[in-house]
Amino acid sequence: MKKALPCLLLLISLSLLLFGCGTDGTITYAYPVAGEYTAGDGEAEDVTELLIDWVYGAVTVKVSDVPSVRYSESGKDLPDDLQMRTMVRDGVLVIAFAKPGVHVTSKKYDKSLTVLVPKSFSASEIDLRVVSADLRMEGLNAENASIKTVSGEVTATDLNCDALDIDTVSGDVDLNGTVSLLTLGSVSGDVRLTGPLPDKVTAETVSGNFTVKTTAETGFSVTFETVSGRFHNGYGDGTTFGDGNKTVAFKSVSGDLNIEK
Repeated sequence: MKKALPCLLLLISLSLLLFGCGTDGTITYAYPVAGEYTAGDGEAEDVTELLIDWVYGAVTVKVSDVPSVRYSESGKDLPDDLQMRTMVRDGVLVIAFAKPGVHVTSKKYDKSLTVLVPKSFSASEIDLRVVSADLRMEGLNAENASIKTVSGEVTATDLNCDALDIDTVSGDVDLNGTVSLLTLGSVSGDVRLTGPLPDKVTAETVSGNFTVKTTAETGFSVTFETVSGRFHNGYGDGTTFGDGNKTVAFKSVSGDLNIEK
C-alpha cells in the first residue's frame, strides 16, 4: 500500500463500517472525506488497489476485455443520495454504496454493482465488504485480498492471491483458485475452497463448516480443536498426509472440517 495514503485508507476502511439499520426501514451510512467522492458510473486507469463497500443487492467483480477498470451500478429510479460514490487517488479506487446519510431502503431500487477489470489487472490490495449483498468474483489476481460479509453469499472463481483473509457471519463462501496463505473466520457461514491446498490455513468458526477439495501432492498436517465438531479426511485416517509440509489449523465450537480429494 502506498505510503502517502495509509492514514486515509485506514480511516476510510474503518469508517465504512459505520453502518446501521433502523427499525423504520432506513440505513445509516457514513465515511470521511465525502466531498472528494463523485457520484455515478465511471472508469479508472492504473488501479493497483481496490476497496468496495456495498450494503444490499449484488456485487460482481470480474476480468473482462476492457482497457481500464470500469464500474457501473444498476437500479431503477435511484435518487441522487442513493447513487454510489467513488474516489480514485494514486492508484487506489474506493467504491462506496451511497452518499453518507440516512437512506430509506426499498426493493424497488435493486442496487447492483458491476466492476470490470482488464485481463492484465493485478492488484496489490483488494478489500471487498458486503452486508447482505451477494458477491461474485471472477479471475482476480492480487497480492493480498480481504473478503468480509455479514449475510451475503460469496462466490469466487479463478482467484489467485498470495494472502486471503475471509470473515463471514452467516453468509456462505465458495472459493475456487490458488491461495498461499488463507485466514478464515466464520460464525455460522459455511466456506468451501476448491483448488490447490494453501501453504498455510488458519480457520476459526462457531458452527460454520469448512470444506477443502484439493489435490495435496506434497502432503499436509492438520491441527483440529473443537467442542462437538467433526474432522473428515478424505485422504485417510490421522492428521498427517505425505510429507506434512502444508498446514491446516482449525478451531470450532460445532463446525466441521472436511478435506476432500
